[in-house]
Amino acid sequence: MQYLCLKLKHIIMLREKIKEILCSYLLVTGTFEDDTFRAEVNDYTDIASVWIKSNPELLVFRGNLIHREPFCPFYTHGGQKHLDEFTAFAILKMGGVCDGIRRLEQGKLEKHPTGIHGDILGVYDPSDGMFDHHHKEIILDGFYRATAGLVWEHYGVFAICNVMGINFVGLDDKYIEFISDYVEENFIRGIDANDADPKFRKGANATCSGGDVVIPSIIDVFHALGESSCIMMLESIIEKMIKQADELWEFKKYAQDRLRFDLTQFNIGLGRWVGVLGMPSEYRLTWRFGLDFIPSDVDFIITESNHPGASKSLLAMPLNKNTRDLKIPIIKQEWFNGFIHLSGFIAGHDDWGQLEKLAIASAIEKYGTSSQTDNSSGKS
Repeated sequence: MQYLCLKLKHIIMLREKIKEILCSYLLVTGTFEDDTFRAEVNDYTDIASVWIKSNPELLVFRGNLIHREPFCPFYTHGGQKHLDEFTAFAILKMGGVCDGIRRLEQGKLEKHPTGIHGDILGVYDPSDGMFDHHHKEIILDGFYRATAGLVWEHYGVFAICNVMGINFVGLDDKYIEFISDYVEENFIRGIDANDADPKFRKGANATCSGGDVVIPSIIDVFHALGESSCIMMLESIIEKMIKQADELWEFKKYAQDRLRFDLTQFNIGLGRWVGVLGMPSEYRLTWRFGLDFIPSDVDFIITESNHPGASKSLLAMPLNKNTRDLKIPIIKQEWFNGFIHLSGFIAGHDDWGQLEKLAIASAIEKYGTSSQTDNSSGKS
């Protein structure tokens, strides 16, 4: 069996041109000889969409017609279970590619005519359904790859589409790349490093993480669970990552398109300005992992809150996403009757103006500048 696979980062073709080629092929081969079915098609380019929707085992991505065998087995080794091949199976299961895992005994490791093979047989050949990394070190984009990363590179798109319920036709390449990269960087790379990176395997003090996910803590749980529970856990983590990346994608678009209109800068004297961002409530849980997209001149965020003691929150921005140190801590003022967390990170009040005033006062106290402020710059 041959598998038509894709590499997310290396296949770039114009979708509309491919639609034309696909439509021409379908017409020439007589796929649409049925006049009733033809009547469902509004125009020439819709033929491909209707045909693909009626064939759920097909996927168009980057202009390529991708055919996957639905519900084929995933073959791997028996004995001690490893996190990388179980993560690979979770990816394939979420993508509708594999329906079950078959663990083969050491003396019976052989290639099967149907199915995906992971972590066995010493072959990496995606076109033949082979995903092993033990025959040689595989380093892509500077990172060691194990079975999980190799499978994600080729089949992660199926999991993403199924989790997000994306229409395969008209898929946004940049959106899929963004989500794929996010999941890889924040989870898959850690799984691979645990199995394939010699620095991690040999160093007693080495750390291994993908983003905020610390892999050793997952391994402890993994080995304590049965096979089905392990797979459910990994599916849950991957699904959470995909949805988190989707939220971050939306936040990125907001930061690029609207954020500047929601930012007010206040002049507090001596050439210093304080940036207070009024953020829409739908992003209040996203900004933490979207700090890369927030301009450096944002010092505070004010947004709607779910806190029982206040309907709005003032958030002090950290210096960067890797530290808890704040640019300007929120400092308690005698006139402020809302709550302030002891860390100076968050304050709450029902009055937006009170929170804005508290942000300015905290900046003035930190920098020792004039209490005469203005926001003559308005929205910037």
